[in-house]
Amino acid sequence: MAWMSWDKMKLPKSMGGMGFRDMRAFNQALLAKQAWRLLDTPTSLCARLLKAKYFPSGHLLDIVFPNSGSAVWKGVLHGLELLKKGIIWCVGDGAQIRTWRDPWIPRASSFRPVTPKGTCRFNRVSDFLDADGAWRADRLREFF
Repeated sequence: MAWMSWDKMKLPKSMGGMGFRDMRAFNQALLAKQAWRLLDTPTSLCARLLKAKYFPSGHLLDIVFPNSGSAVWKGVLHGLELLKKGIIWCVGDGAQIRTWRDPWIPRASSFRPVTPKGTCRFNRVSDFLDADGAWRADRLREFF
């Protein structure tokens, strides 16, 4: 019997592998999916229970990751870290988006804006929109 490396075994059969899934990547995808469910459905029983225990006074995206917690919670946190690398807000009315902390600007290097010019009193993206939802160019030029 010939030995084969895992990297070769997980290749598709058409490329000489055995077509096995990369179990590490598969597990990470499932953990990220669980974290997304907590973000997407914060009123679910699971989300409410985890919030009550691990982040009662904050938002899931803002929590500082403790070293303690159950294996389930640590898995969710790992999935959340994966999500944070590519998650971005869809602006809408901008009322929930913190201008300088939340990822909302689609660009390659970072989804967060650079430090504002001077002092900025506008802390929500909605402060840069008019009543019709259009961008206020004067404020954008002033602070970006």
